[in-house]
Amino acid sequence: MNQLLDLLRRNARQSDADLAAQISSSEEAVASQIAAWEEDGTIRGYRAMIDPALDG
Repeated sequence: MNQLLDLLRRNARQSDADLAAQISSSEEAVASQIAAWEEDGTIRGYRAMIDPALDG
């Protein structure tokens, strides 16, 4: 599995800089890869996962 995809799957709200630091890459490379995945449909969106017990 791609390390960047794994990080995004666990927490897609991290900044490109934080992601880059975790995989020893540049912020620009991370941003470019994410944009490519959004374009080709690998990343189809982002969503909030709400705890039903807290949804009033």
